[in-house]
Amino acid sequence: MAEEGVVEEFYGLRDMLEFDVTLHSSVETEDLRDLLAEDVDLLHYIGHVDESGFQCPDGALDARTLDDVNVTTFVLNACRSYEQGEALVDRGSHAGIATLAEVGNQIATQVGRTVARLLNYGFTFRAAAAIVRDQNLTGHRYITLGDGKTTLVQSEGGIPAIVTAKDLVDDTVRMAAQPYPTPQKHVGSLMMPLGKGPTRHLNVGTISDIEYTVEEFEQEVSIHTIPLEVGGELRWSDEISTRELRELLSR
Repeated sequence: MAEEGVVEEFYGLRDMLEFDVTLHSSVETEDLRDLLAEDVDLLHYIGHVDESGFQCPDGALDARTLDDVNVTTFVLNACRSYEQGEALVDRGSHAGIATLAEVGNQIATQVGRTVARLLNYGFTFRAAAAIVRDQNLTGHRYITLGDGKTTLVQSEGGIPAIVTAKDLVDDTVRMAAQPYPTPQKHVGSLMMPLGKGPTRHLNVGTISDIEYTVEEFEQEVSIHTIPLEVGGELRWSDEISTRELRELLSR
């Protein structure tokens, strides 16, 4: 599970956006109790949970025994964390993501990294969980608790969207965008997918037939990192080269 610790790098991974990120390891019960009482925006928990609560080196902390909780949102990436997440919401948290069943370490690591980047991009908690369910065969084990419309930050582009690269013809990439409404940019808002103007689109359903030359696409993603679906797999534009994109779309 230590591999998921890289999520520390994903929060605040945007220009003009600063996060005060603190990493705690091998947290004992009283320390975890103190952390849950702190006034923080997000607690991303990586570890074990069972019927007795959060598993710590010196025992278990059951969130149902707490009087109140001050963490605003949470991600509980642990097996069967639903009841503990529900207890956090009942005691003060606004929203979070938890699991309904056991999850393997490899899947949990993959999902944890994806959720961190989606929340950092500006997706709501509900949208992040939905995208994980769409992208991962075991993603149905993750569920939103509390107010799923909650966002950690606002999207840099106004309305967060998953961009799907569909094909490459004559050096032109044909794409579609699936926007996800937020409390700030609700259904019916105007948007320009990937900044492609001058046409504006309504934030309703999938926006098809967006075309970029490869050069235009390279320029756009050099300015903004975007979640990019290629060949049914969710990638991030800062992790995929134009050469790899060409190869994937030419298959």
